[in-house]
Amino acid sequence: MRSRPKGNITIYSEQVNAEFEKVCEKYQRPVRDINEQCWILMGHRGRWSWGCKYDLHTEGKPAAVAFDPDYVWENRDKIIGWAHTHPNMEASPSNTDDITMKAWCNSLGKPLLCCIDGKDGLRSYWYMDDESQPIEVRSIRIRSKIYGLLP
Repeated sequence: MRSRPKGNITIYSEQVNAEFEKVCEKYQRPVRDINEQCWILMGHRGRWSWGCKYDLHTEGKPAAVAFDPDYVWENRDKIIGWAHTHPNMEASPSNTDDITMKAWCNSLGKPLLCCIDGKDGLRSYWYMDDESQPIEVRSIRIRSKIYGLLP
């Protein structure tokens, strides 16, 4: 039987956060302008394609995302993944993203989608399990929904 992770999940790097705060202070930009945003994605995964909508939103730190694992566990049948921002960075999975997505694939026992919106636009990756590398897929955002083909 699979079990859900305990406690709140926070993904961050203290060193990166400290560097971002120094840059914000130097250029007098509010930290909130560069904080990561995260959404749980609810949707469906068909035989050839997938579609989802943005659900629960949280705001993190410059290199941090937090979300409620209880909400994830309660809605595990409807969740197909997460979307989050990489402010001022490329939209490719970080090492932390990789570890987190693989852990959730293992915990939920199914493939999960990771959509990242960075300085190079929206990019989407399927994590098929907790051992393989993510597979990048084409996707399109239409208002508050994202659609794409399966790998």
